[in-house]
Amino acid sequence: MKRLILSVVLLLSCSAICLAQMTKQEEATFPVPSGKKIEANLKFAKKIDIKSWNRQEIGLKKTITYSKEELLSIDQQSAKEQDGVLVIETDYDMKKDGERKYQCWSCDNENWNGNECVCFQISYELMLPAGMSLELETISGDINLLGSYNGGELNLETISGGIEIKNYKGQIRAKSISGFVDFTSPGNQGFDAAFKSVTGEIYTDFDLKLDEGSTAWSKRLNRSLNGGGKKVALETVSGDIFLRKSN
Repeated sequence: MKRLILSVVLLLSCSAICLAQMTKQEEATFPVPSGKKIEANLKFAKKIDIKSWNRQEIGLKKTITYSKEELLSIDQQSAKEQDGVLVIETDYDMKKDGERKYQCWSCDNENWNGNECVCFQISYELMLPAGMSLELETISGDINLLGSYNGGELNLETISGGIEIKNYKGQIRAKSISGFVDFTSPGNQGFDAAFKSVTGEIYTDFDLKLDEGSTAWSKRLNRSLNGGGKKVALETVSGDIFLRKSN
């Protein structure tokens, strides 16, 4: 594993009293597992960008924004190959917070209800070689796959974050509970759409209508586009689903 650590001090503007914030970048690379699959649980990510590159290894870059050096110790990360799968897990060890001496965690405010606020958040970039399958989950982070990537099956899940995917030709399952799911595809690409939402809306500029029987409390859209192909399953509970044609 190779690591490169770069620290830079930044002073960020904010709407209230500004916090002096620092950023630290860490990069790690991992061999491609025999099963060409990754299972990543990046629990407290702010944002996760999935990108392709031409190296035959997996890259994970994280950018940590923080206001106190002592907070860096709460970041925990592990990676191991298990049954042909690279398993990456991240978490916060809150015992390192001195039994929760900080009651306010915010990167925008200096204090809240008389309590000192501290800033700590992590964004990730996951770089993959062609043909990798990925299962990725996070709690409130946004997930983005915006460039062309010739990969395997994608399974993406966030609770309150949004998911944005552009021009991916493989099989996809993307789910957010309260965030949006946004999928952009060329107008001539064939795939099998399987969309569902409870109270969210389903929007598209393709010539499609919701399934018969859809209601305000249960919306479904199941259709084969351009002769069908890989399955694209998008799901929300209260968030909206967007299916767009790429320009």
